[in-house]
Amino acid sequence: MLTEDSVVLITCDWLISQGWHIHSHCLGTSKGDDIVAKDVSGKTLLVECKGSVSPRTGSEFSGTYLWRSTSGALFNCLRAIERDKVSASIAIALPNVGSYQGLLGDMQDFFIRNNLLVFWVEPAG
Repeated sequence: MLTEDSVVLITCDWLISQGWHIHSHCLGTSKGDDIVAKDVSGKTLLVECKGSVSPRTGSEFSGTYLWRSTSGALFNCLRAIERDKVSASIAIALPNVGSYQGLLGDMQDFFIRNNLLVFWVEPAG
């Protein structure tokens, strides 16, 4: 189970391993895009991250809170798409757990149609 901060850090490490430069990232309660990365050509990637457990209690997200968290993340991605038009790629990074897969599994066509990348994050990276 991963907190949002863990998802941010693991995703940053993976992006770096793929040749991206991390321009900025937000941890804790910081406001802003969770990850802003740039590739060697200058292309920007904005990543919205979500965790599967509460950093305060360690309990796994489920039910209404999980849905609210996921829909909020998707809304942030859509807002970024509208704000940045075609100048940036947009992604969402989520723990690779059944609760998120159950919510988003049937949205594959939506993600493809809107050029929205989905990173399924494992604890080991």
